[in-house]
Amino acid sequence: YVATGVSGSALGLVNESFSVGAWFKVRSLTNNRTVVGMDQGANNKALHILVNSDGTLKFGFWSNDLTTASSVIQTGKWYHATIVYDASRSNGQNDRFLYLNGKQVAADESPSDFKGDKELLIGRLDGSRYFDGEIDQVRVWRGTLTQGEVQERAYQTVEPGDAAFSELEAAYRFDAGGTTTAFEQTSSYRFGTFNGDPTRQ
Repeated sequence: YVATGVSGSALGLVNESFSVGAWFKVRSLTNNRTVVGMDQGANNKALHILVNSDGTLKFGFWSNDLTTASSVIQTGKWYHATIVYDASRSNGQNDRFLYLNGKQVAADESPSDFKGDKELLIGRLDGSRYFDGEIDQVRVWRGTLTQGEVQERAYQTVEPGDAAFSELEAAYRFDAGGTTTAFEQTSSYRFGTFNGDPTRQ
């Protein structure tokens, strides 16, 4: 897994609108597999994108989660997932959207904002639920992406100078960096650290 060393508040996730996207390919579904997570198993404090062992996909806050109604993930195939949270509604019932390959596959209203300030992790949740497979292009955006933006940016390489680049809080890619370092593209240089025995493809 990758320890980013960056907290939820530093990424603009706490009580704010945000969007997070990632490419992934699962090797095995014998257990739940975390694409993005945090080590804090408390209500509304552990953001995660997780593939359940039954192939359903979850956008979770912990004990306040949005999950697809049926299995949508198969092993050995690349997918792009994006989660979008809109914290702008004044009544506290804020919108959550879950997209898979640019298509909305689930939506609901969350009764609580996300409140977790732990470190963002790639491939682990609450000290376990490790990812088994491949992950690439993990990005955290300020604010909410529209469905059109989700579709466009999933397949877009975002580089310094691009209009969309200024909206990024973090962007991790795994085709560059050292044997222990996960390269982060933004000007904040929030490089992550590989843990365990990851292999670059």
